[in-house]
Amino acid sequence: MMRSRIITALCALLPITAACTSSISGTPHLAAAKGGCTGSGKVVEPQGGPYCYVVPKGFASAPAQLGGAKYTTAVALDKENLVIAGVFPAPTDLDKLSDSELTTAVNQLLDQQDSASFRLSSPNGKLTKIAAGRALEYHALTNSTPPIKVDLYIVSRGHTKVQLNCQSTSQEKKVEAGCQQVLHSLRITSGK
Repeated sequence: MMRSRIITALCALLPITAACTSSISGTPHLAAAKGGCTGSGKVVEPQGGPYCYVVPKGFASAPAQLGGAKYTTAVALDKENLVIAGVFPAPTDLDKLSDSELTTAVNQLLDQQDSASFRLSSPNGKLTKIAAGRALEYHALTNSTPPIKVDLYIVSRGHTKVQLNCQSTSQEKKVEAGCQQVLHSLRITSGK
């Protein structure tokens, strides 16, 4: 039973490792703060999407792409220093997996997805629990020039996975702080 749940989870997580990109297209819907997202300031909530978060201080809403993600949004300092969020639906309820099963499944998947374009600092994610759900944290560096540091978070609740790619080249500390603000104000508003 446990093995089949992990295999199902791996299949559900396959699309989450779409290549990081800071290529810009589409514009996210900005809304005034609603009950689901906390904090002061503007809230990013993709139209029809299952999540929202507060724009970090110093960042501006920006269009972006994240592989095959749906409801992609971004906030940026500039075109190379940004936080991108996107949704990957899961065909199974990820809340039914134990912390260990979820961590193992994502670790195995990311290990298979490590490619010539980026390198993971560690094959093992760090699991934390945040208001939005369970978050697995990974760190990577691209092989591009200049290299892009990527802090990757996979946040799961029910049938929804929100992937945050926090990308930086020259403003690492500001992106790290902005990423933490997005992560802690993130709310998954549907997904069950």
